[in-house]
Amino acid sequence: MAEDNRRVSVHKIQKDFYMIKAEDTSIKYFEGLWEIPEGVTYNSYVLIGDEGSAVFDTVSRGFTKEFIEVLKSLIDVKDVKFVVVHHMEPDHSGALPELIKELNQAAEVLGHPLTGRLIESLYGLKPRFRPVKDGEVVKLGQHKLTFIHTPWLHWPETMLTYVEDLKYLVTCDVFGAYSIPKHVEIDVNQLPTEYEYFMRKYFANVIGYYRENILKNLNKLKQLNLRVEAIAPSHGSILKGENVLEKALTLYESWAKAEALDSKVTVVYTSMYGYVERVVEYIVKALSENGVNANVFKFTSYERSNVSDLLGEVLTSKLVIVASATYDADLFPLTTYILELIVKKTNAEKPLILLTVYGWGDIASNKAKELISKSKYKIVRNYGINGLVKDKDYVELNKLIKEIIELVRG
Repeated sequence: MAEDNRRVSVHKIQKDFYMIKAEDTSIKYFEGLWEIPEGVTYNSYVLIGDEGSAVFDTVSRGFTKEFIEVLKSLIDVKDVKFVVVHHMEPDHSGALPELIKELNQAAEVLGHPLTGRLIESLYGLKPRFRPVKDGEVVKLGQHKLTFIHTPWLHWPETMLTYVEDLKYLVTCDVFGAYSIPKHVEIDVNQLPTEYEYFMRKYFANVIGYYRENILKNLNKLKQLNLRVEAIAPSHGSILKGENVLEKALTLYESWAKAEALDSKVTVVYTSMYGYVERVVEYIVKALSENGVNANVFKFTSYERSNVSDLLGEVLTSKLVIVASATYDADLFPLTTYILELIVKKTNAEKPLILLTVYGWGDIASNKAKELISKSKYKIVRNYGINGLVKDKDYVELNKLIKEIIELVRG
């Protein structure tokens, strides 16, 4: 059951544990960068104990008024004993200044030791802050909260909270997803394909850069042997189901390692006047006729794909094909931008094919190879075409198509 208050609603998850969800349907670019037409939610959680309440994170600043109203409809704010800050990024802490004002120093703010400094630097506030150690336990009446530091997942002060009696793990960004899901809770064993897509996209965009730290923290969570029945992230739905933590850890581990799905090919190209586009269309058509379907992301004068979606697809691709125009005797600017993000966010030992089209010199190819050389990606084929596709080019492209088919089926 949900009580709606404009864009913010409260949901009873189980006795003593509630979600306050803000739905952002207006946002276009998450973090001012990632295209998310699917929107996003900001989830705060409230735990009610017999000796007071705890609020876990807040919501983005634009939802502050509604958040405070909904919180007051759920509990008496005078009963708030703790405000737990898992991560100080403003999409989670945006309503924190108003909440601190409402509490009037009556509650303690708990967080990683770095969190207190961030509250002051980001909001100019000095609340009753208490740093909590990794593994520290705090009691809230009948509830026992254990704090788990997970640095660089994805900020240095990130931490999680394990509510032992409920067997709930409150994770902030970790295991979150883009979109505004229809369901507050989702069974991880029956994860909808679309929702997993939005989880992976979010991972690639926001968390993926910190791959080594992700793997370290995943291993740490495994070793804790927590008995978890639900994962409560700050974006998307609550994950439930048998072995929910193990399933979530497996997904994150596969993405952190950029493990490929069988035969998955992702093609990204930039084209000004159609020369590159015609080359790509020829290759993609031939692959399709041979049972190999490619995910195509295009950046042309008439259409521009979402880079945010591209990164999520590259992460699980077996092969990446990059085709680029030449511009100002250099690599096309959008290709540079895209390659830099691919290298930074999805860096993995995957084969990559590089195609360029040029007029008076194939400088674009050299620039692209220089960028890719800084990564784990391996260029298995590099071919440049001088203007129109000629007979000799078709011979090479047909060879390339055969190589691609063998590679993805191998």
